Amino acid sequence: MSTEKARFHSIWVAIFCLWWGILSQGIGGLAGARAEEVRESAAPATPASPSPVGRAEQVPGRVLEVPGPVRFELTSRSELKYEQTFFEQSGYRMRAILSGSYALPRLKMSFGFDEIPLVRYEVPGRSEDWMLGDIILRYGYVPYLSPRQDLGVVAVANLTLPTGDFEGGAGEGRYNLEPRLFLPYRVNPFYTVVPGIYYQFTLAKKEAGVQDSKFLTLRLINIFYPTRGSYLIVEPRLFRDFESNATSGELRFQAGTMITPNLNAYLEYSAGIGGERYCNGWVGAALRYFFR
Repeated sequence: MSTEKARFHSIWVAIFCLWWGILSQGIGGLAGARAEEVRESAAPATPASPSPVGRAEQVPGRVLEVPGPVRFELTSRSELKYEQTFFEQSGYRMRAILSGSYALPRLKMSFGFDEIPLVRYEVPGRSEDWMLGDIILRYGYVPYLSPRQDLGVVAVANLTLPTGDFEGGAGEGRYNLEPRLFLPYRVNPFYTVVPGIYYQFTLAKKEAGVQDSKFLTLRLINIFYPTRGSYLIVEPRLFRDFESNATSGELRFQAGTMITPNLNAYLEYSAGIGGERYCNGWVGAALRYFFR
């Protein structure tokens, strides 16, 4: 990586850490206090099952404070996110993403849109205005959550619809199915680890000349809770493209807080490690609202 690129990464990491420190100290305590009040007022007067299914709409207390794999599937939510990807050569891609899902806690499942993206490119010799990208549908299911709520199994299936313009670079021109499996485990009140595995493959191709997708993703999501109502995620990812026999990686950071018991704000930063899948890296910011 060149000196200029290294300096770019250092600047974003510094901004990311500064934002995290200010936000966690200034807002984290207030959000935690509000969340605690909500949990106390919502506590049942009679003993209830420790399972979120037995408690119907009530989500497990540990994951109530911050978004995690279990809460994500058992709570209806909406999200608006902005991403900007920086390429090896000068230029970038911007994405505005709307997503959301409706949860059925009694059935331990949820369904909705994982992505409805608008995409815009600015690269040397090419400029594309905002275009609709590929829409991704999501189905989630929680087949198991331990009585102590410290170990769970979350199964997800994402279906990509080729709604984006393939020639314009806004879509992949194929229908992809991506089953995902997460195993969240709460090590202690301050740390949760979530191994995850995805496998994406092509169901059908919309455009001529489009290659099939056979793609494996391994994730190790490390969630830290430095203050109540705030969190920091450090997540390495490993990618294997079976079509091109290429292997690459990514190191992703996410810092966020619960502004209210229902509203989550976060920033993300990603750096590519080998390969070209994530280029120089990308930054993102989002607001996520949980319906209760």
